Amino acid sequence: MKTLQLAALFAGLIIIAPTASADIIEMQGGSKQEGLILRDIAAENQVTLRTASGDIAIPRSKIAKITKESEAAGQVRLGDQYMNSGNNAKALEAYRRAVELDANNADYAAKLKTAEGVHLDDKAQKQAARAAAMRQKIDQALVLARDKKFEEAETLMKENRPTDPADLPPYNKVLAEFYVMWGRDRLDRQDAGGAEVKAQAALDADRTNPDAQQILQKSWEGDPTKMAELVEIYRKSTAPEDRVNLADALYRLRNYDEALPLYMELYQTEKYHTKPIEGRVRQMFDMQHRELAQKGDFQGALNSYKNFLAFSPDESTEPYAKYEYMVKVGQTQMDNADQRADLAAFAAERGLTDIAKEEYLNVIQMAPDNPKAGAALQQFAQADLNYLNEFYSTGQYLMVAQKAPEIAKTYAMFPDVVKSANAMAERAAVEQVKEQKSKKQQATLLAQRGDEYYNQGLSYLSTYMSDNVDKSIRVFSPKTEATKYFQLALMAYQQALSIDPSLAAPTSYDLNRKIADAYAKYATLANRLPPPLPSRNQNRMNRNN
Repeated sequence: MKTLQLAALFAGLIIIAPTASADIIEMQGGSKQEGLILRDIAAENQVTLRTASGDIAIPRSKIAKITKESEAAGQVRLGDQYMNSGNNAKALEAYRRAVELDANNADYAAKLKTAEGVHLDDKAQKQAARAAAMRQKIDQALVLARDKKFEEAETLMKENRPTDPADLPPYNKVLAEFYVMWGRDRLDRQDAGGAEVKAQAALDADRTNPDAQQILQKSWEGDPTKMAELVEIYRKSTAPEDRVNLADALYRLRNYDEALPLYMELYQTEKYHTKPIEGRVRQMFDMQHRELAQKGDFQGALNSYKNFLAFSPDESTEPYAKYEYMVKVGQTQMDNADQRADLAAFAAERGLTDIAKEEYLNVIQMAPDNPKAGAALQQFAQADLNYLNEFYSTGQYLMVAQKAPEIAKTYAMFPDVVKSANAMAERAAVEQVKEQKSKKQQATLLAQRGDEYYNQGLSYLSTYMSDNVDKSIRVFSPKTEATKYFQLALMAYQQALSIDPSLAAPTSYDLNRKIADAYAKYATLANRLPPPLPSRNQNRMNRNN
């Protein structure tokens, strides 16, 4: 009996829950309503229709005729209505559904493509407006900070934190400077604890900020004897909380060799698996490898950074490669041309292109006929000439004029390279005279080219910071590409400014701000804190002489 009742119930559900379809409802007065019928049951005296304006119930007595279409056609009609009413996001959803239902319909695909274009334009305009508004609020926050109204400024900064990952690096730079201002104020007021908190906040935003590190160190200045005594007390204590106190005291004494294992041990526990502990561990790792490098202990720096990468795999691998190179330097007879060439190849294999090129140039100075160095430099020269040709083919003649002499000077040992670079410079000069009508036009074109490079850099930066990128299938490095395009943007902006200084004004092209912004991104990505390379500087001086 129960089985029969359930069967009857399911049969009833099938009858009263029809699949949504596309319909045109003609009214008694001659008007039409188009959309998707959500409910049409003969026993009911109304029909429910979904349109771009919402769901409407139409009395059956007013309906003259119902023409049924496919759901795909109905989704297209609904998308058209949304487009006409300016609801591009909803239109996009409808067209996508239509293409899913009828993938072979070219008209549906065309409507979807149009809607996607409109949606992207709207998104870009909204993003630009948000960025401008955010910048205005941040400027207001900095004005408040200069007036010592730090609490109000902090609230304003936090309220205007960008949601787009591409906007975070410049925002974090400004946020770090804000906390540096606050930290200095705390030091002036003899509030060492407050200065430490603000300096730590600045380093959380930008760990490379030297002013924040200096404030942090000054906030720890005090009686070292007392701190040492505290450390001994904490060592002997069996209280669990004193493990944290011991780690903190060692941290303040800059005894990272002991503090790091303690913090790592604490971080593995649920209670101390927190962002502050993680930030302190990251900072100690970062300071430890830099201090070891400054002392010339590159093997120690290499080991430290290896542990850093194990703790935080997303850190840049460039410092690790540089430390490997410096360790290799210590194992190389620098006056042996063949070993020096092997060192250059070692650097190239690790992506240290500039260092590799410079080492090969050193080898050529020592042994002009060295085959390894000659072949490698020929490849570097060809790559630079290709770069130069790209500038020429895209009409960037001023960039050719700037880059060609550098190539000719760097590869003076290769007459064919020098000849090609000079010829390209001459051709560019001729084309420049033909193409550009005025000095101001040249500068504006360069500034616009800089904008294109900058936007391309932002695109790669967004890919680099995205959590949705499958790194296993990438054939290029978004970070490397972003660094390259921000550097190109800097070159274009600076060249434009040298031609027409009036473009620096905010009312003109605002190049001063753009240069600062592009440089901040480039410096962050390029990690401009390499290990000291004294031998390279001396070799460069020898070549110049």
